[in-house]
Amino acid sequence: MKVLFLTWDGPQTNYLESLFIPIFAGLKLKGIDVDVVQFTWAAPERIAQISQKCAEKDIPYKALRIFRKPKTFGAVLTILLGLLSVRQYFRTRGVDVLLTRSILPSVIGMLAARGMPSVNLVFDGDGLPYDERVDFSGLNPSGFIYRLMRDWEAQVVRASKAVITRSVIAADILHARAGAGTVHSKFHVVNNGRNTDQFLPRGVEHARQIRSQLGWPKDCPMLIYAGSLGVQYCEQQMIEFFKLVSALNRETRWLILSGDVQRAEALRHKCGALSDKVVVMRVDVESVPQYLSAADLGMALRRPSFSMQAVSPVKLGEYLLCGVPVIATPCIGDTEAMLDNCVGYLVDLESADSLQAAAKWFVAEVLPTREIYRSACREKGLEFFSINDTVAGFEAAINLTIAE
Repeated sequence: MKVLFLTWDGPQTNYLESLFIPIFAGLKLKGIDVDVVQFTWAAPERIAQISQKCAEKDIPYKALRIFRKPKTFGAVLTILLGLLSVRQYFRTRGVDVLLTRSILPSVIGMLAARGMPSVNLVFDGDGLPYDERVDFSGLNPSGFIYRLMRDWEAQVVRASKAVITRSVIAADILHARAGAGTVHSKFHVVNNGRNTDQFLPRGVEHARQIRSQLGWPKDCPMLIYAGSLGVQYCEQQMIEFFKLVSALNRETRWLILSGDVQRAEALRHKCGALSDKVVVMRVDVESVPQYLSAADLGMALRRPSFSMQAVSPVKLGEYLLCGVPVIATPCIGDTEAMLDNCVGYLVDLESADSLQAAAKWFVAEVLPTREIYRSACREKGLEFFSINDTVAGFEAAINLTIAE
């Protein structure tokens, strides 16, 4: 079976390499070949890196340029040229299933597939991106852009033979928005799984080696944050938590892994007198697990909002699979169903005492019994975030197009 994956990504994101390439490599072993067409405005060297990652897994890759200026004309030009390119792809590559991520690629794909009844649509509804813009970027929910995207979203869901979501409530939201006649059986809840042979605990000696590499005391408590930065990721609360833990244990260090190095450095400087105990790094996807597995606690705070109910934080699975306990926030996807006090601590951002309690929990409970937490976190990670389960979820959604 031939699948064409359409996605729309900014140059700072690495979802294709870190999340989807492992999924598509797993699907290939099951007889499902996936080609990737990515809309992006990344620089040529970044595109070359992505192309190389795809080639290593024998996944055909094509980048289509997003024209960002002038704003309106650029968007129209991107859609028109993308439509022609995707249409040509259908004609030359013999596509059976169109798998789309995000609304604009889905609309482009739907238009390109008109008159081709043999091409079935599967929509990966990963989050609610335009609701996220309302929550965090000031997009007007009554404005033309939001209303247009909501309408297109509903059309995509109705036209899809299967819809993949990252949480139960996301499936309920998209089902309700699509309206009467949309069957609930087309929705598949799939977590963002990771390769369990790469994301795994590596033991105390490895942790000491990483600390030595960073110039830190070999047994210092180590906090880590890995991922994107921004207001929705509770930057100020992370700083406050680091300060609270440091007040309880002055040897505490903090490693920030992020592609947005400039913002991460600004975050480090906001730590004031503790800034010299914070290290900022940008590392390739393959190197992330070795740093995660050296940490004693991972931060997965995210500001609760309507849109955040539909996400599955990639870092949550990565931390747990590496044996790292987590501080997280409730009402973020299905996080509450995955975490318990054996592997994490849910922080109430509205409570002034909640971060303090989390800091005490880490220092008084986690650190003295680190190996017990390491084992429990690994077990929980395997339960919810195995790449094999994610591949099986995508396979089931794609195979639904055959049943239909």
